[in-house]
Amino acid sequence: MYFLLIYPNIGYTTRITTPIILHGRYYVPMSKNAFYISAEGGYFPKLGGKFYAGVNAAGSLGYEIRTESGRKLYRISIGYNYQEVQDVIQMTFTTDQETGIHRFSSAEYKDLSIKSFPLQFSMSF
Repeated sequence: MYFLLIYPNIGYTTRITTPIILHGRYYVPMSKNAFYISAEGGYFPKLGGKFYAGVNAAGSLGYEIRTESGRKLYRISIGYNYQEVQDVIQMTFTTDQETGIHRFSSAEYKDLSIKSFPLQFSMSF
């Protein structure tokens, strides 16, 4: 089973990534319940001034449980996520020791790497 996902991801500073992700999942058949392996890879194109560019990769192992009626679906999985966002602005502030006021000091562009090991649980109705 393969999916192509495109969705906006709006950050708290109004910076946006628009990932285009290809997601695939392989099931090991076992009656109504099954183990699965999933993988995805994607790219975030820079579409304008407030958009970040970058890449995304993820993989997971999981188990899917269906109820007798087949209407409810439960999934639990553990995986690895990697995301790299390019040209993120990093600002440095200094604090005036007498007044406690924060003042802008400098700014530079850096590439940001985010790695995580998520444990996920989901339900579908």
